[in-house]
Amino acid sequence: MFKLALAGVLGYLVYPLTDTKIYFYHVDTPLNKSRIEACPTLREGKFTPTPWLANGHLQAYFGSSKGSLSGNSPYGKSFDYDRELIKLPDGGTVCIDWAIFDKELPANSKILLIGPGVTGSSLSNYIRNAVEEAEAHGYRVGVMNGRGMAGTPLTVIPI
Repeated sequence: MFKLALAGVLGYLVYPLTDTKIYFYHVDTPLNKSRIEACPTLREGKFTPTPWLANGHLQAYFGSSKGSLSGNSPYGKSFDYDRELIKLPDGGTVCIDWAIFDKELPANSKILLIGPGVTGSSLSNYIRNAVEEAEAHGYRVGVMNGRGMAGTPLTVIPI
């Protein structure tokens, strides 16, 4: 019985490595077609996860443990941010953390706003990696933190 359970667990963990097809749903317009054509990963429709993080459960666990180390770590670079607080009509507060880069960006730099997942913030490793990649491509980057995330004041408790 143990061997059967172990085989089932291993199969569950390894299956994403064998099924790499991405199902990308979109409106079939000329603009969308050109964007898909310009992006090889979308065009090929394949995703190959890191072998030791083959499924979403393992990826979530990693993101909430080693992958969420603060400061500079092997998993991500640390960034300083300028915080812009935004008051909402219901009295709540959200913020945009604008990444401060070592190099000066031109005034006409493109802006990338990143919206983290439900429990993510500008301090999350996967967001820091996205900020680092955007920096390398010359973007001015803002990370939109939700109510109570990354030290954003929780001024209204939603009902």
